[in-house]
Amino acid sequence: MIAAWSLFILGSGLRIAEFSDPQQKTVCVSAVVRLPSLSPKGVAAARALVEELRDGSAAYGRSRWVGEGALVGVLPSVELSSDAIVVRLASAPRRHRVVASLLADLLRSPAASQEAAMRAIERAREDHRTSWEQGLDPRREEWQGLDARVLSHFARWLPRPERVAVAISGPFLPGEGRKALEVRLEDWKGTPGIPEPRELLGASPSVQRSGGPLVVRWTVPWSDLSDRGMGQVWLVASALGSGKGGTLFRAWRVEDGFSYRQECRIEGAPEGVSLRVLVAKARDEGGLTEAWRKLRAAVEAWTEGDRLRALAMMGRRSSGPYPDGVLGFLGPDPASPDPLDQAGLAAYWAAKTGRPLDLGAWLREARAMPLEEMRSLALRLLSEAQMEGSVGSSNSG
Repeated sequence: MIAAWSLFILGSGLRIAEFSDPQQKTVCVSAVVRLPSLSPKGVAAARALVEELRDGSAAYGRSRWVGEGALVGVLPSVELSSDAIVVRLASAPRRHRVVASLLADLLRSPAASQEAAMRAIERAREDHRTSWEQGLDPRREEWQGLDARVLSHFARWLPRPERVAVAISGPFLPGEGRKALEVRLEDWKGTPGIPEPRELLGASPSVQRSGGPLVVRWTVPWSDLSDRGMGQVWLVASALGSGKGGTLFRAWRVEDGFSYRQECRIEGAPEGVSLRVLVAKARDEGGLTEAWRKLRAAVEAWTEGDRLRALAMMGRRSSGPYPDGVLGFLGPDPASPDPLDQAGLAAYWAAKTGRPLDLGAWLREARAMPLEEMRSLALRLLSEAQMEGSVGSSNSG
């Protein structure tokens, strides 16, 4: 779905994105709640809140969500990303008012009972994420002192219109999806008078979990969120890490077996977004400098074929059997061309920037970027990337 979304901003600050597509087979709706910087206890609260939201609202439980999704074979999801909570629901054509009601009730009535809150905390503490998913998000959690009272306070304080964007797409007439959301949310003000949960705010350092593979991360900030800036960094990230033809796969896995999994992702960050290079390997850091040198050498050898392949991956219209994109705004899996993920991206971008998502504009800017400029930007980003936990020095080898 390479197309521009329409964006409407209500007086409360709530942002509503809409995409009308008569060819779409599903109605997709998503909500994104922007997160502040979180302390370790705040990260734990966010993980528990995700578990709580997965149960649905008081009026519409998860079984109702699943029933709607079953009409089109799509499961509902609630995910924690690096800077947001992302909710995605789907249903059949002509049911846009129904899924709008489900989502609106979740935003307006997020606080669960004390017993449900405690169950959500216990589920979150079990942490059934894979080693790779933990490497994608290694923020440290602090569970001591997180109880149902603290979680309920967080659940009532966090969802406010100015922190939220919602998106809806499907085979309805222009304006129908927006109206379905607007009539259910136009008078929503959030819960007034809730004090800031200071113990949950701050910054959470990363921690390498014991057991499993060592997941090494390099990060470089990217602050240019214009269409041109996003098109260029998307092109570089796709050339590096999208699919088995990406440079990371060729340089680190095929040529010398250095890694068994490697990705390049663009993720959210408080100051904008970040480009991240990740690799999973045996539990030692030997060979990282040499691997980084080989990666730079492979980038220096990029040809027009690498540029064209990256553009093809960016512009593809159908989802493959495995997630191989690089836009990691929505959670552990990169966003796919699937309409449900595209609704999530539209909500995320509206919440992040206050602008409508236009991946087509990003793609046009990427196509206009010459090979030499693409190569130069990639080398600069790799030279500025910092290994997780390093201080004051680049890790370019």
